[in-house]
Amino acid sequence: MKVINNNVSIQKKILIFFILMLCIILMGALVFWYNNKKADQQFAMAMLLKECYLVVDNVSLYTNELIEQEKNISFSFLRGELDKLDDYFFILKDGGHFALNDKFLHIESVSGSHRDELHKLLNRWDTYKSLLLTLSDKQTYSISTKLLIDEKQKLIIEELDIFSNLLLNDVEEEENISSYILLIVVFSAFTGLFLGYHFILNTAIKPLKRITRTTRTLALGQNVEAFPEDKRDEIGQLYKSVNLLNKNLTKVSNFANDIGNGNFEADFEARSKNDLLGHALLDMRNNLKKVVHEDQKRNWANKNLADFAELLRIHSENLEELSYKIVARLVYCLQANQGGFFLLSEDGDKLELKGSYAYNKRKYIEKVIDSNHGLTGQCLQEGKPIYLKEIPQDYMEITSGLGGARPSSLLLLPLIENDNGYGVIEISSIEEMDDYKIKFAEMVAEDIASSLSVLKANEKTKELLTESQLKNEKRKSNELQMSKKLAELEVSEEQWKQKETELVKKESKLASIIEDAPYCLLIITPSKKVEYFNGYLSAFFKQKGIFVEKDISVLQLLPTNEIKLWDKYFEQSRKGEVITDILNWKHIQGFDIYLQIMINKIMTEEGNFEGWVIRINEISYLHPVRW
Repeated sequence: MKVINNNVSIQKKILIFFILMLCIILMGALVFWYNNKKADQQFAMAMLLKECYLVVDNVSLYTNELIEQEKNISFSFLRGELDKLDDYFFILKDGGHFALNDKFLHIESVSGSHRDELHKLLNRWDTYKSLLLTLSDKQTYSISTKLLIDEKQKLIIEELDIFSNLLLNDVEEEENISSYILLIVVFSAFTGLFLGYHFILNTAIKPLKRITRTTRTLALGQNVEAFPEDKRDEIGQLYKSVNLLNKNLTKVSNFANDIGNGNFEADFEARSKNDLLGHALLDMRNNLKKVVHEDQKRNWANKNLADFAELLRIHSENLEELSYKIVARLVYCLQANQGGFFLLSEDGDKLELKGSYAYNKRKYIEKVIDSNHGLTGQCLQEGKPIYLKEIPQDYMEITSGLGGARPSSLLLLPLIENDNGYGVIEISSIEEMDDYKIKFAEMVAEDIASSLSVLKANEKTKELLTESQLKNEKRKSNELQMSKKLAELEVSEEQWKQKETELVKKESKLASIIEDAPYCLLIITPSKKVEYFNGYLSAFFKQKGIFVEKDISVLQLLPTNEIKLWDKYFEQSRKGEVITDILNWKHIQGFDIYLQIMINKIMTEEGNFEGWVIRINEISYLHPVRW
């Protein structure tokens, strides 16, 4: 029974329950209708028997008066009552309608065992009626006749009483049976309602409440116990759905935890093509995987760019060592096998190999290439990187102690800054290079070109400063000689002014060169006050909202957080060091400014300290993140 109950759907169970209740209600309605019909029949029968008793009493009355001739009674009165009683008995026998207080009552014919009693009554009535029909209003009757009529009348009344009692007994019995049936129907209805309530409570309401509590718990993100899956009705389907939901949420939670812990290879599949959450999680996993991969590449690039910046800063004074360090580090970062660093000669016709590296070893090779021929020359002339996966047969081989092998990829990086070429870096590898590594190498090449540009500018600055000092010393020597000559010789004032004018022109020319230099130049006194600054420096600090004037403290031009650093630089420079560094300042509008500085001390001929000369080159057009 339990198996059948579990296999039958709730819809069918409720349908069966409503069919049973409908049968019970129909049975109750039928019983009620039958009782009403019986009640109407019994009422009509009672009224008819009552009329029969009245008519029999009238017949008895008219008969006695007619026999005794006490009143002037006509036989027609008696005849009319006899005919009326005949009609009533006919209705009892065959059924029909009779009028009662302007209403017509229907009576069905007497059937069953009562019909025998009715026949007895009718037989006696026929005998009694035949006797009465012999009477006449003009005759006199004997006492024996009167006694016979009374006796027949009593028999009629007795039969009516017997018949009435039988009908009353039947009515009472039928009422009892109807009451029992109605009681059974009512009890069945209440029992059905009670059982139906418990059925719905146990099969629907309680399981639904349990499902509601469970789904609310699932909505709060908590695990729940699995429902039994032995039912096959709608509740059983709901149990299976909730179990599947709980199982899927557990898988989703575990998958999310794996992703949170960085396990992007965790196994997870969407339930279907319409599984929005599953596909969203898979998309999130793939996107996070891409983001992490990009972050790793970005962090790798930033770290290595910082390392190259440090190399450029440390070895900026030794070009040979810088070339080797750069090519070795670049080969290592790109996981290549061989590399060369070519610098353009002063005349611009040749590319000289300054540093080479292969198979984790420094190579001492002398090599000069025509700057207008070959892939290396082409790279420099075009000013664009060249990446080849198909290397010409006669180009090169990657050699090691085990033998030689042609490279699978070749990367040529031009060192270009402000349309000025400085050299080419050549990297070859047995394996192909990734795109992000090639982009990284291009950024490194830009930084190297910028550093070479600064290095060349520094060399020119040093030359200019040396020339300026030589000219200053020569001027002082000339002035001394002129003073001596003036003391010894009397020279005309016009000649002296002419020489002085020439000297001023030379100084003006030198000052004009320094003033128009494309970088900031600042000369400060030993007390750290501004003695001289060129126009480029004035314009640079004006962009920051600072107006440079002579005799102001140089510390007013510096960020407050770098004053100690600059004091350190001044002390180191005064001890004889040439200070070079890269600094990060903030523009007045909030963006970053990157500066390359160089600090030299100024000495007199007598060896006295006269101050410092500071050269500042803005390199903000490079990638800020590299510094």
